[in-house]
Amino acid sequence: TGIPLFTTESGQPITTQPQVAIHPDGEDGFMIYFGTGKYLETTDNTSSAQALQAFYGIWDKDQSNFTAFDSSDLLAQSITNQYAEAFDTNDDGVDDKTYDLRDVSDEVIDWDVHMGWKLDLMPDQIEGVDNVLNAGERQVSNAVVRNGRVIFTTLLPSALPCEFGGQSYLMELDYRNGGKLDTPAFDMNGDGLFDADDSDASGRGSSVGIMPSVSILSIGGKDIAFGSGASGAIEAIQIGVEAATYGRQSWRQLE
Repeated sequence: TGIPLFTTESGQPITTQPQVAIHPDGEDGFMIYFGTGKYLETTDNTSSAQALQAFYGIWDKDQSNFTAFDSSDLLAQSITNQYAEAFDTNDDGVDDKTYDLRDVSDEVIDWDVHMGWKLDLMPDQIEGVDNVLNAGERQVSNAVVRNGRVIFTTLLPSALPCEFGGQSYLMELDYRNGGKLDTPAFDMNGDGLFDADDSDASGRGSSVGIMPSVSILSIGGKDIAFGSGASGAIEAIQIGVEAATYGRQSWRQLE
């Protein structure tokens, strides 16, 4: 009889395809990335009375003799604040576009202690004010593991017809510890650079309603994430590439 390697907390179904990568620090085994939640039944289309969901990166040591573990063995990261911030997108010195953003913590992982990490899908604060409201956010589309990052969208349901069924956030995290990246995740002012003029945010709200898995196109030193939303529109978001991934990634000898 098989023994589960890991069990999520109560009320956290896995309805997406887990993504697998080699261990980021060269330890034996693999890292497995997935979110929890479902959006299948009529009772899922509400933001109230929902269980708290999360996104996980767990360590599968790929051993025949292992000890099963749960969330208490994971490093806990958190969405520390959700807020609106304006940026100058046409270089005229005036902020002209406002985005809904999220900051994520950057706790240090210790592989002698932790069997991976988790991120609860509920902000600690909204606009700097402590938040106690679980808005029913869940992760129900396949994530992408790319260049040291894990990229995924979330879903917050809404019964209001003007909100196209709800809203999504595009999240971009360090796949090693589930925390914020060392460099800006998004080009907020649209100048093609990822620098101090952008934000340290790790999440950005969708402007096209619910947005499922994104497709990613690489152009030079940046990636562009494309998502088709429930509104019928397509949103293109410039996302950063860690500096270590620049340049030649392989070579071959010519005879």
